[in-house]
Amino acid sequence: MGKFIIEGGHKLSGEITPQGAKNEALEVISAVLLTPDPVVLSNVPEILSNVPEILDVKNLIGLLQGMGVKVQRLEKGTYRFQADEVDTAYIETEEFVKKCAALRGSVMVVGPLLSRFGHAWFAKPAWSPWAPKWTMTPPAALSI
Repeated sequence: MGKFIIEGGHKLSGEITPQGAKNEALEVISAVLLTPDPVVLSNVPEILSNVPEILDVKNLIGLLQGMGVKVQRLEKGTYRFQADEVDTAYIETEEFVKKCAALRGSVMVVGPLLSRFGHAWFAKPAWSPWAPKWTMTPPAALSI
């Protein structure tokens, strides 16, 4: 295994661009379901930037695309989302349930779906020893 040796007394300089945080990105991306309008989250209108390009994020984006959310990758880490044509029937399909089961973060779409459409259907997310017990339930339908 490699190692870093840190010695004091040397001035640091330079610039870095930190990668976006996965869990926060999953929350923000899920929130695009709350509105049919384009999402505005930066100084550039209608653009969500610094999105980490990792498997969980890509899987959530794929899940939203399956629901009818328009997703445009403008450049690495920069996306535009618009949920103006969400197919609410899709959330009751076996395909949707399978995609949810493969992504623990899929439970984050439940709140926006309930808020905007009044119902949600989701599967038990993939098992993890760190996942809260309430996510270990069988597929369920919720309504308000």
